[in-house]
Amino acid sequence: MSHPLLYEVFARTWLVESGARTLADIPDADLDRLAAYGFDHVWLMGVWTLGPFGLATARTYFPDVEVLGSPYAIARYSVDPSFGGDAALATLRTRLARRGIRLILDFVPNHTARDHHWITEAPELYVHEPDGTIACGKDPYFPAWTDTAQLDHRLASTREHVIATLLSIAARCDGVRCDMSMLVLEDIFERTWAQHPPSPAQPRATGELWSTAIRTVRTQHPDFTLIAEAYWNLEERLQRVGFDLGADLLHRA
Repeated sequence: MSHPLLYEVFARTWLVESGARTLADIPDADLDRLAAYGFDHVWLMGVWTLGPFGLATARTYFPDVEVLGSPYAIARYSVDPSFGGDAALATLRTRLARRGIRLILDFVPNHTARDHHWITEAPELYVHEPDGTIACGKDPYFPAWTDTAQLDHRLASTREHVIATLLSIAARCDGVRCDMSMLVLEDIFERTWAQHPPSPAQPRATGELWSTAIRTVRTQHPDFTLIAEAYWNLEERLQRVGFDLGADLLHRA
């Protein structure tokens, strides 16, 4: 997979522009055109279910335009019902495969939406502020993403949940683009969250998340493709722990 040709498209935009009712109804002409251009992967952004918190947050920034919320504040890894749900995605995947095109979806390991079900079911999976509230997800060089909740990757239980989520996604597509993948590298995570130590009662994780996660998913899906969104010249390091490709989207042609 040295030189893949990947087509990036936002799911809702594709539906609106094609006139399709669901992902299953994307016109044959659209798929035939992608194949004719030589694309071997489609990265379909924004398929997962978002929550009302993210929508409300987005509207505070853009009150005068129609917004849907960030596709990276994911409330549940099931396909948005308005897109036809998981069944419609499966149909689209089959139709792409007939044309030799693999389906890539998003996986966001660093954080969840603030109304993800883990918030109430397993709040111990998250980083907490000194006042006990759950911290917002963040890149250490920018303000926090206020529509997200920061997972605590120092904890063994968090890693177990994250890897289980990845396995669930892997059963429904041919690969994932891993959002901000460098943020969960052990040393980077520790520097970012050193002032927010986890509960000493929680068992700690050891080793790199990605080494374990990629080995686990490839046991069940040997041909699964993993693309790392990465910055700070860390693409090569992420490839060493198992990623097929690294993508610095600030410096792409």
